[in-house]
Amino acid sequence: MEKAKIIGLSKSPKRNIYIFEKKQEFLKGFMNFLLELGIKEWEVNSFGYVPDKKCYHEPLIGKYEQIKKFEDRRFSFANDNYIIDLIFGKNKIFLIISSKKDEQKELSKKILKFTTIRKIKKKIKT
Repeated sequence: MEKAKIIGLSKSPKRNIYIFEKKQEFLKGFMNFLLELGIKEWEVNSFGYVPDKKCYHEPLIGKYEQIKKFEDRRFSFANDNYIIDLIFGKNKIFLIISSKKDEQKELSKKILKFTTIRKIKKKIKT
């Protein structure tokens, strides 16, 4: 499975922001990531799968939406430990995760299971 590519990130004590290339391989990995965080399966399934028009728009498990259809759209997921906002732009995906400070390291480990980080060519002075 090809991994989604992180092209930018920002961290603060209670919030992580990840910026991804907008590619199809993001969906499957992200959906597994949500399940790993304890987001309810029905919420995850209602997000990235194509709806079955013959069966009350139930998700067709295994058939993913085309990511290019998601533009200027926001999705939110939450449980007791996390608030997750996912924003699709024209060419990028923004993942914003709010959590407790002591969960930052664990989150980073889980994110890296379905992603790679683009190598930095040049540091930007701030």
